[in-house]
Amino acid sequence: MDRRTAISDAILTIIAERGIEFASVREVAALAAVSIGTVQHYFPTKEAMLADAYTIVFDRIRARLNGIEYGDDLRRNVTMVIEELLPLDDRRAAEIRLHVAFAAKAATSPPLRSIETELLKSVHSDLAGALASMWPSGTASGRRAATARAVIAFADGLALHGVSTDGLLTPSEYTDTVSVMVNALLAA
Repeated sequence: MDRRTAISDAILTIIAERGIEFASVREVAALAAVSIGTVQHYFPTKEAMLADAYTIVFDRIRARLNGIEYGDDLRRNVTMVIEELLPLDDRRAAEIRLHVAFAAKAATSPPLRSIETELLKSVHSDLAGALASMWPSGTASGRRAATARAVIAFADGLALHGVSTDGLLTPSEYTDTVSVMVNALLAA
């Protein structure tokens, strides 16, 4: 593993386990087993370090979403998308904790807000495009785009509940909740 990757992994580990406020250059250097100067070589500011880490998180999420193999059942396809965005295993739970931490920081950090905006637009667009080929003919593109935004917003909210509480929902309660929402989204 190269130094930059080790540093990025250290940033993500610290944020997922302890929060953004603990992702200092000193902490990152210690966990990555490199000097502070090495961290600063790759990331001259904390904002640059956070921006890189946030982009990695979104790239991982997008890769999972782009890896979904869609079938002919629109309800099942939308359900699969939502489930990829929920903390149903350790990997997704860690990514969601990272996403929530970055999204909260983006509210007060213009550079992170810019990343969030651009990446979220991209995820919405990717999802709307994927839905386009499955949606009944004659469905307006605006409806597909609105559904994509609703799917992401719903998943984000449910995921937030999952990572900010101690076992609020069981796996079957997640499934039941997703089923109700998908039926409501696709009923109109």
